[in-house]
Amino acid sequence: MSDDSLWLWLCASDGMGPKTVAAVWERLSQCGQTLEDFFNAGEQAWSGQFDLTLRAVKGLAAQKSRMNEIIELAEALRDNGVQLLALEHPRYPQCLRAVLGHGAPPLLYALGNTQLLERRAVAVVGARDASARGLTIARNLGAAFARHGLVLVSGGARGTDNAVHLGALLAGGATVIVLSCGILQYRPDRAVSENADPASVLYLSELPPHMTWQTGAAMARNRILCALASAVIVVEAGESGGTLQAAEKAMELGRPLFVIEFDAYDAHSACNERLLRRGGRPLHVECDPAGETWRVDIAPALAVLDEAPSLPSQMDLFERP
Repeated sequence: MSDDSLWLWLCASDGMGPKTVAAVWERLSQCGQTLEDFFNAGEQAWSGQFDLTLRAVKGLAAQKSRMNEIIELAEALRDNGVQLLALEHPRYPQCLRAVLGHGAPPLLYALGNTQLLERRAVAVVGARDASARGLTIARNLGAAFARHGLVLVSGGARGTDNAVHLGALLAGGATVIVLSCGILQYRPDRAVSENADPASVLYLSELPPHMTWQTGAAMARNRILCALASAVIVVEAGESGGTLQAAEKAMELGRPLFVIEFDAYDAHSACNERLLRRGGRPLHVECDPAGETWRVDIAPALAVLDEAPSLPSQMDLFERP
């Protein structure tokens, strides 16, 4: 039986959350056992040797009876080019384990260039219903950081997320799209997919492959997005929603948080000022003299990211699209 099938079985079982799965995997590693050994051990060992709850034991047994379906799912994922990155996989991003500990997703579904997970990244987040100003800034940020060799990380929603990805790709960069739905459910934005190639994009999800979008999943996804990045940039944060939660998660995880500092705030950016008061580091923006676009001073973020040995000159601080 393949490792992919066994990991699908383990993570799909009721009562087997990330912390429980991580604990089982660590126990197996310490004992020199494999996941197949655990699969064959049976309910008594699951309950006794691994100290699993009755709910988890029954969940494992129920999923074990569905192994033919699980094996078929593993084959379907391979046919669709999806890689399974379990905790033991050499491509599993170590930053997730380092930052999230036992809260790291035990299994990731990856479609695209997994080597992007080995490069330094910056996350850019903002609202789905972003303002025209916010969309321009998001796209310019994607391009600016891509030109400095950074991988862009964001979600897979319309608005800010797609603008970030598109900006990075049009600048010849690369991007990681962290999904809040199953990887077989996602339909990429047309402009993003048309400008991507197999080397420049990675779609990533911790959710069951056929799971549809859910608010709770979008909130949980933020911990992955923040942990993958060396810094998090907030474009516009409204009074509530996923952007504000992502910013709070970045601060909780100790990730440097940068927030666009506007001369005047509106409903789209109402919480930017609050995040700045709470310790977010400002990134200044200004409208260029022609009034055609917004320019962002990304030098403070680059300094934290240690991307360049010296800061750019004052004339180069404002990145143009």
